[in-house]
Amino acid sequence: MSTITPIHCVAVLTSLFCGVVTSAQSTPSTEVENAPNWRSMTKWVPPTANAILAMDAEAMFQSELAIQNDWRESHAENFDRNPTMLPPPTNRFLLSTEVDTEHFEPNHELAVIATSTPVEFDEIQKRVEGEVDAISGWQSIRTVRDSYVVPIDNQNVILIRQASRQWAAQQLRRGRDRAQPQLSPVLSDAIDQVASRDSQIVVAVDLADAIPRSAMSGVLRHSGVLQETNDMNSLVDEMIELQGFMLSIEVTDKMTGRLEMVFETEPTQLKTIAKPIMLELLAGVGAVLPEFKEWQAVPRPKRLALQGELTVAGLRRVLSLLSVEPASFEQESSPAEATANRKPKLNPEQIQARATKNYVKRVTRLADGVVAVGKGGNLREQVLWTDRSAKAITRMTTKNIEYEAAKLGRQIAYGMLGIVSAYQEADQNARSRMASENPPTMRWETKMIPYRTFVTPYGRYYRYRPFNYAQVYSEQNAIHGRQIISEELTKANIKAKELVAQIESDVVRLNQLP
Repeated sequence: MSTITPIHCVAVLTSLFCGVVTSAQSTPSTEVENAPNWRSMTKWVPPTANAILAMDAEAMFQSELAIQNDWRESHAENFDRNPTMLPPPTNRFLLSTEVDTEHFEPNHELAVIATSTPVEFDEIQKRVEGEVDAISGWQSIRTVRDSYVVPIDNQNVILIRQASRQWAAQQLRRGRDRAQPQLSPVLSDAIDQVASRDSQIVVAVDLADAIPRSAMSGVLRHSGVLQETNDMNSLVDEMIELQGFMLSIEVTDKMTGRLEMVFETEPTQLKTIAKPIMLELLAGVGAVLPEFKEWQAVPRPKRLALQGELTVAGLRRVLSLLSVEPASFEQESSPAEATANRKPKLNPEQIQARATKNYVKRVTRLADGVVAVGKGGNLREQVLWTDRSAKAITRMTTKNIEYEAAKLGRQIAYGMLGIVSAYQEADQNARSRMASENPPTMRWETKMIPYRTFVTPYGRYYRYRPFNYAQVYSEQNAIHGRQIISEELTKANIKAKELVAQIESDVVRLNQLP
């Protein structure tokens, strides 16, 4: 079983951050009203959740940047022709998940969606494809993708994904009976930031007691940033106090991001290398955006923090890795032109054409990103981004999408997964070959040597005793191991180039569809 490491934590942080896209249409609420509303939502979060995403959509869409670029109305229009996970009336959004620390995939996702206007079950049923069900006394909808949509009252809806019906029922019962939230300090702090309007979007991953000292020591000893460090034990002592990661975004007339590593006690040595060590961890999971290198370390109690401006292009690269695309975070024309060109109602053919156009743009953007990363020469980054991009395409809704476009989109995703499989197979083959072809690093041999001699009338005789010695093959094994890895990677590279060429061809065909 693999061990949780800080590098894995950033991967989860990035993947969870990708679910930020939504919008809201509501009347403004005061800060005093905001906190109790968040507490009532938080009580539904399972105590076993170790990652959350909290978003105050109304506060974000009241920002100057959102108003200038017409985010709210753009999202409402996009939702009508290509529904995403969140409907336009969303006011506050809270997503919790239990992260599998072995494979680092989110499991048991439970989202609480607070709406600004009453939600009628019949209206949800019209928009959501699935069958009506009853779970723990609540009327619900089981979707075609095995998710559960459960209105718990007329302005709060629970969405459960990647979970069994039994697990969904258990969480609904326990949430109903729970008087107070049961969250870790890191997750509670994240929600408090949104409730107090310090940030409109916050993602947090709880890592308290998750990382053994041996694993942390191994990560730091292989760090390029810490090569010249003499007091490694002190750095390990500080790192094992890591409680989690937090990413917060504030939207005003621009987007400002802050990425933090949260500690139980105040780190001292780590603060002197905060920026390089955090960038190294991000690079290890292929999540370095160009603007991250311009971010500056900022003082925060019991934290390492980087802060800086987040561009739309950088945000799009991260957000594009999930099933929802930040279309409403872009404006190809001016707000006045967009409003003038917006039609109040579209017929089915127009809806399909525009939904398909957006789908093609999103798939093309993901495919172009995979090709660009592959040409950059960073193998680890290529595999990570290719895998995430493929999953993002497979999660995209194909509602209102032309059949041929959806077919080509799936084909492109399968090509990306083929690239990932080629490198995974290369890794497995290399490990298998090294285990079978290389002798043990150290092999004990026995040799009989004479220790006494004597002469008789019949000749000279010797007495022998065994001598044990170690035959060391570490250098030979290392040379042969590098040769094996090179051979297997060469095969994977050839396969990947073939698949990339096919992906590029499919993208061209996708963009040529009528």
